[in-house]
Amino acid sequence: MTSSPKTQAWFTEARNDLSAGKALLAISEEYLKKSAFFAQQCVEKAFKGFLNHHRKRTQRTHDMRLLAKEVISIKPELEPLLEQAAKLTVFVVATRYPDAATSAVDQLTKADVEALLEYANTVLQKLRAMCSD
Repeated sequence: MTSSPKTQAWFTEARNDLSAGKALLAISEEYLKKSAFFAQQCVEKAFKGFLNHHRKRTQRTHDMRLLAKEVISIKPELEPLLEQAAKLTVFVVATRYPDAATSAVDQLTKADVEALLEYANTVLQKLRAMCSD
């Protein structure tokens, strides 16, 4: 199955979010929360690109558990990799609004965010490879 331009656009946006997260982290630890948000966005868009490639319509959601389930319904062997994706949902809102922060978000370390970005990269590369021509 050939990847459509829309599928490729999702993966490009995912890669751009990953790059933004890495760039912000390199600038200053002041941007830990923003970098974590971009890690979440990378995985979310990678999921949506994969689902688009498999012609599976998704609702507009940031619920990583729901999106991971949809991906796993197509490729069950991805379950071990995607188990931790649900933990990324917290970064959608809590990293962008001062009154929505949680203790987990407030206690992020540089090592935590580096691990999130590495995880996002792993998911992106795996899903993108599965959608290659």
